[in-house]
Amino acid sequence: MTMTSEPPKIFISYSWQPDTHKEKVIQLAEKLTLDGIVVIIDEWDLHPGMDNHSFMEKMVNDDSVKNVLIICNREYKQKANKKAGGVGKESLIISGELYSQVSQTKFIPIIYEFDESGKPEAPTFVSTRFYIDLSNEDTFVGNYNRLVRTIYGRPESQRPPLGKPPAFILEDEKVFLPTSHKIPLIKNALISEKRNAILLVEEYLDLYVEALTLFRLDEKFLNKETFQDVVFQRITEMLPLRDDFINFLSTYLKYSLEIHVDSLHRFFEKITEVLVKDKSYYQGSDYNLENLALDIYRFFYYELFLYFTLIMIEKERFKELTYILTSPFIVHIYNQDVFDFTDFKSQVASLNEFYKQRNNLKRVSVVADKLKERVPANLQFEDLISVDILLHYLAAMHFPSKRWGWFPETSAYRRGAPQLPIMRKAISERYFNKVKVLFGIETKDELLSNIENAQKKLSEHNIGFYYEIPQMKIGLNYDNLCSYK
Repeated sequence: MTMTSEPPKIFISYSWQPDTHKEKVIQLAEKLTLDGIVVIIDEWDLHPGMDNHSFMEKMVNDDSVKNVLIICNREYKQKANKKAGGVGKESLIISGELYSQVSQTKFIPIIYEFDESGKPEAPTFVSTRFYIDLSNEDTFVGNYNRLVRTIYGRPESQRPPLGKPPAFILEDEKVFLPTSHKIPLIKNALISEKRNAILLVEEYLDLYVEALTLFRLDEKFLNKETFQDVVFQRITEMLPLRDDFINFLSTYLKYSLEIHVDSLHRFFEKITEVLVKDKSYYQGSDYNLENLALDIYRFFYYELFLYFTLIMIEKERFKELTYILTSPFIVHIYNQDVFDFTDFKSQVASLNEFYKQRNNLKRVSVVADKLKERVPANLQFEDLISVDILLHYLAAMHFPSKRWGWFPETSAYRRGAPQLPIMRKAISERYFNKVKVLFGIETKDELLSNIENAQKKLSEHNIGFYYEIPQMKIGLNYDNLCSYK
């Protein structure tokens, strides 16, 4: 709501009995007035010679009066229900013909007393309305603030702006995820410390692997002219699956003090198997349709592992992350048994070559463009870039014999300071001692040795003019590490 210069106006209906109650109502009127609200009350505005029935009727019908406060106590209830005295006449107005003509939101019951059974002392015509309790000194301030917010039309909890429909909603086919209903069960089990929590986590991860296979493209329905568009579209359709994993991992790490890292390791092992068990995976740069159909997984695994790493770092699960980064994934298939996290980053030719050519795109990386386009509203693309570059460094350190390691395509978008955020925080010795496990070192001097060896490996490859990857020593903020306790 946009605040206007016109102050809100209200009318107060109340019982004069007992005297102490009337005093409280006048104090409330004074307090509201000091908070910028125009208060109309008989004590101030009903003068000799004026008809009280007409006065109250006018207040109810007056469009300039935003709210009518009905101050409820035992006397008000009795008089209103019996239609006796001033409030009785107002009861007649509010509950009679005018009731159906006036917006319900105009009337706000204010409870000043409760009966012996704990029910509010309120007349019948407002007994089912949502009320504000000002009867208790302990809760008065908070509830009074709610009243003021209501009058101003600025509730504490406000509906967020309406966003755009997710891309998958606009598709012809509805996406059904077998995993989505599991996350609330996992959350409840973790909060309640139930013994079956880990079983639910493992069940979720198994179902997720099954869900991945549902998106597999059948090369029989692809053709050389349009396959890149089909791959691009299928990647878009997989967005809900990615978001589901982000939701799962965030929930798991938030509500579990200890995580079962072996379960996560087996999960990555299984999704590796989904990709590499396809014989066309080994057909390399032949770029036949069977091989290109797997690009949906090449893109998705790259994206999924970026978010996995980002969330693990944000939650400071460095030890568990290191286990995933350094432990091999054993998949008995063809001529290779051992894989690692760098196998989640490989060329997606369908996008970076064929889709770019078909659409005449002058882009450095369509993959990076797609990743940027899909970043959730609560996360930052800049953080994803930093994680991508960090994995590039770690791959060179932990797997120096691998030719390509991890190529950070999102670095095409890197701007600003070259130091990675995680390492800017490591100027604190305390934080450095947390993150050092990622590099497999104990001291800052050991890190320098690792950096020098890894940088030699990275220098052997031409990464391209358009990719902004800082020198490792600079990116890891080496000179400033451990500057503070």
